[in-house]
Amino acid sequence: MSLVCVGSIAYDCIEARGAPPIQVLGGSATYFSVAASFFARPTIIGVIGDDFLEEDLVFLEHRGIDCSRIERRKGNTFRWHGRYHDDMIGRDSLSLDLGVFQDFAPVIPKDLRAPDMLFLGNIEPRLQGLVLAQARDAQFVGLDTIECWLKPPHRQDLLRLLPRVDILFVNDEEVSLLAEERNV
Repeated sequence: MSLVCVGSIAYDCIEARGAPPIQVLGGSATYFSVAASFFARPTIIGVIGDDFLEEDLVFLEHRGIDCSRIERRKGNTFRWHGRYHDDMIGRDSLSLDLGVFQDFAPVIPKDLRAPDMLFLGNIEPRLQGLVLAQARDAQFVGLDTIECWLKPPHRQDLLRLLPRVDILFVNDEEVSLLAEERNV
């Protein structure tokens, strides 16, 4: 089974329940690929900065993840700093530094354009659409999104993608935003 994952590879600084902030490997492509690696050998398409630790690439490769399509660029890796609420569901973004991810324009190699499964990580809907246009023959498409893409000016771009995906990954707050209903 071929599984292609396109999305962010990042470092997250997380604060929760008064504990000191911790830096962890993050990003939607990272989390999805690690989870999927229990069942498949995913290929990640993404971008990292020259500050990305080699040990983190080794970790992904040891999970059986194909990292050969990750592009390393001069500059900083995408970083997110957030604080989780006491319920560990809600969160506040404290800072966001897109780094090299800011200019990321995914190109799907010809040999990966018809995967059994395609995961569109939490990236700008316009970029998700570019990936879908390149991988038209994907058999099953999953799409992850987050609060900021469910609001203007990105909302309409996201809504146009939904008929083209098989599964949508959202939490309860995001589904309320999507439905424009508080009580879903």
